[in-house]
Amino acid sequence: MFVRSMIIVTPSALMTVIMKDMGIGYSEAGMMVYITTIVMGIFLFVGSSSISRMGAIRTLIIAMVFLTLDGVLSYVSHNYLLVLFGRVLSGVGNGLSIGACSSLIAAWFDKKHHGIANSISSITYSVSVAVAYAIIVPIYELAGSWQNEMVLWSGLSILCCVALLIWGRGKADKTVVVKVTGIDQAQTSSLRCAMKYREVWYLAIAMTGFMWAIKCLISYLPSYLSQSYGLPIARASSVTGIFSLAGILGSMAAGLIYPTVRSKKMLLLVPIIVALVVSLGIPVLLPGILLYSCIFLFGFSHMSWSTVSSTLLMDLEGVTPGILSGLMAIMLGLGTFFTVFAPFLFDKLIGIVGMQKTMLLFASVLVVSLISMLLYKASRPSDKDRIPSNIDNTYL
Repeated sequence: MFVRSMIIVTPSALMTVIMKDMGIGYSEAGMMVYITTIVMGIFLFVGSSSISRMGAIRTLIIAMVFLTLDGVLSYVSHNYLLVLFGRVLSGVGNGLSIGACSSLIAAWFDKKHHGIANSISSITYSVSVAVAYAIIVPIYELAGSWQNEMVLWSGLSILCCVALLIWGRGKADKTVVVKVTGIDQAQTSSLRCAMKYREVWYLAIAMTGFMWAIKCLISYLPSYLSQSYGLPIARASSVTGIFSLAGILGSMAAGLIYPTVRSKKMLLLVPIIVALVVSLGIPVLLPGILLYSCIFLFGFSHMSWSTVSSTLLMDLEGVTPGILSGLMAIMLGLGTFFTVFAPFLFDKLIGIVGMQKTMLLFASVLVVSLISMLLYKASRPSDKDRIPSNIDNTYL
């Protein structure tokens, strides 16, 4: 996760440096960030099929290869289109790796440990991103150029591939579906099976609302605090660090509480209600303890809800690790697709109603998430909707 975070985050953190080095503008630099997100959303779905056919370990190795190629292209070429193609490959690797990691958690841990395993995974990701942002600039100064830093992370990615090859050699991969007898292969598509679970569509809608709100707050809150209240930009930017800290604690709490709470729907409803209330307060509160508390509660609620929702998908009746990758693709892919358009809409609305009202409008999208969770009802799929029983779910 750390190496993946470094390869994905480095161009964002060093965007000004890259713009100057390559002689490009904000639109071209922004495309280097957005193209990764778009491709990631697409390959979340592709990863579901890959995991069913090859297993999560092999899929994860392929994902790391694509991430490695991003760094290599950045190093060997100063051509913008080739570097942009490298970012496309990075999106492929990121999309494939997300489903693979979730499937491995489902395959390796007992159902009663899914909550805490998901919690640890979320915490690891949050810490990796935080560490990435903290060390990217110092390493850039030591490396001498952003290309040298990218190839450094590519080298570490190659080492990860080698480690996975050695570690996974000869091991049974419980995430691969390899033997189908008397059934059309299309009927065993993990994504097709996943689409029949209505729960995932409710969760996908709720996740989309969260993504819109968190995208707005993380991206624009520092500028808003600086422009509206005169906070120094360094201090305004550090305020958003509260999100990451709160997210770590939220994931940890969700992992510990999940096995003890019988009504899982309450674990979905409470965080969204809290997030909705505090997100409406963040744009109107003055800098101080109350504002910082709201930011903390939003980050805590967001990551606790994310941990609970991914664990619920693992625990649905009839879900195999392969189907889980399809469920994760639907939940995250839908939100990723719509969130790509959020910055463009945000910029348009700022010119019409101002930043404060725009932030309130984006926060109000969580009402849709709340309605989706009120309608959420876990159900067992009918026998015809489950993965066929004569599929051998073992390693070939």
